[in-house]
Amino acid sequence: MKKGLTIYGIIAILFILYGIYLYQPNSIIPTDPVLIKVEIKGGILLPGTYQVSPKDTLEDLIGYAGGFSENAIKDEIKLDEVLMDQTIYIIQEYVRFEKININTATKDELQMINGIGPVTAEAIVIYRIKHGPFIYLEDLMKVNNIGEKTYEKIKDYITL
Repeated sequence: MKKGLTIYGIIAILFILYGIYLYQPNSIIPTDPVLIKVEIKGGILLPGTYQVSPKDTLEDLIGYAGGFSENAIKDEIKLDEVLMDQTIYIIQEYVRFEKININTATKDELQMINGIGPVTAEAIVIYRIKHGPFIYLEDLMKVNNIGEKTYEKIKDYITL
């Protein structure tokens, strides 16, 4: 009887040890990946907020955002810069502007040209009424208040 209890005892101990072995927690505990939140805007196709790996670079983020827009200024961007949490990245853009037609522009439109105020804009409109449309851009210097200095300042922003 003692022999039978001993065998049952050994079997019970083996089952207990086997059970402990099966339910032992793994040394590798799976965890969710750590992500950081960054925002990108400006000269990019898909501006917005992205959750990315802390190992990602600005080049990765630009890729996630669809790449550069047509007007993006790429010259001074450090593509290998590692991203920082809660940071806004702005890709600079070339500003496109439409030249203003001095033969058709209203007084308000003419005033959008840096160097043309309300008095000069009015003078341009009156000159057009009296003399007809401008033939050459330089003819603008025939208008009161527009001398050579003013013309040089505005010539890149006007057209016929």
